[in-house]
Amino acid sequence: MKEVLIWLKENHPDVYEEYMAYTKPQRDLEVKRLKEKFDAVQKWLDELKDHPRWTTQNDFQKAIQMSLDMYNMTDDEEERANIWNAVRSLGSSHPSFPRRRGIRSEEE
Repeated sequence: MKEVLIWLKENHPDVYEEYMAYTKPQRDLEVKRLKEKFDAVQKWLDELKDHPRWTTQNDFQKAIQMSLDMYNMTDDEEERANIWNAVRSLGSSHPSFPRRRGIRSEEE
């Protein structure tokens, strides 16, 4: 999709601007949704660090924290979506990983 937008911007700037204006509310909503998910994971990770049962999982915690840091360093929506997929994949094996909209699983 990114390549198409670059081509459109270079070859048809008016159409590109119209498309970007038309999709802005949807893109803003997606940015907000991803931010909420990353905030929930950061909160979970901070609590996990203090949980004595999981203190031996330093590599697991570091991998997720590095992904969260990468998310905070980029403004590219496509890259943020890819980072979210990585975080979700890493964390999904943990029983207390936030599932949907900040809801934690009941197994703790």
